[in-house]
Amino acid sequence: MATEKKQPPSAQDMVQLDCSVVMQIIRHVDSETDRMTLAAGDPVQGFLTGLVSATEKGASRVEITKCFPSPQVDPVIERDDENGSVKGSDEVSEMLQVFRELNYDYECVGFYQAFPFGTCYDEEVVRLLVEHQKNIDHGIALIYDPIRTEQGKLSLRAFRLSPAALELCSNVEFGPEEVQAAGLAIENLFVELPVVIKNSRLTNVFLAQLSKSSLENDNGFSCGAPALKLSSPVALEQCTRQLVRDTEGLRQTVDSIRKYPSRTLLDAWLNLSQTAASADYVSRTITEDEAKLMFSSLLATSIDD
Repeated sequence: MATEKKQPPSAQDMVQLDCSVVMQIIRHVDSETDRMTLAAGDPVQGFLTGLVSATEKGASRVEITKCFPSPQVDPVIERDDENGSVKGSDEVSEMLQVFRELNYDYECVGFYQAFPFGTCYDEEVVRLLVEHQKNIDHGIALIYDPIRTEQGKLSLRAFRLSPAALELCSNVEFGPEEVQAAGLAIENLFVELPVVIKNSRLTNVFLAQLSKSSLENDNGFSCGAPALKLSSPVALEQCTRQLVRDTEGLRQTVDSIRKYPSRTLLDAWLNLSQTAASADYVSRTITEDEAKLMFSSLLATSIDD
């Protein structure tokens, strides 16, 4: 009886995300969504940096600690496409150099990209994964679904190409026939890795308190997650407008406080200048009077003689 040939397991058994990376990805995608980038079909993506560590069981773990958006290249004519790519590569290298100088993890371990409804199975993702896995064996693609996240369920999935798919996409110009000959399908084209989000201990305590939504204080205010949810986007807009007005009022108050000592000092300096000018005028007047008296006395003495 022929035994079924099993594919070798992935080199990475899990992906660990820092909670700050999750917030940065969500903020980046939300800002681009406001500018209709997703609706226009432009990809919202960025780079992931971190390190690879070994677990107690001997498996590998990709720890993602930092991320940054991909450089935005302005639309150029066809003959300048190469220059735009070079400019984008230079900006990525500069950002990694900045991470290195700041003592951050500067090793690029993959990229992230937003896909509404998680539809990430396209040629662009395959091409990017081939480039990353050629340069780094532990390269991954982190797929974020903004639609599902807005519904209250955070959607972050990590993928990489299977060994057979990587070999096929790296060596030949593949088409439907080559894919069929290699035995590839949507089920074995990608290898999905489990994603774990790492929080600080204080954050874990806070989340544990939020999970107890049934507990209420003496005023009947629920301390659970529903208490943090706004009723509608209109309420959020009103709160934001009020916050902007309060911030503007605070800024004006601070400016007035800063200007008051300056005005007081200026008034004191003007008064001092006027006092000094008056004293100088009096001194000059007295000197002139003394000179006149001396001249008159000398003139009278000369007449008597």
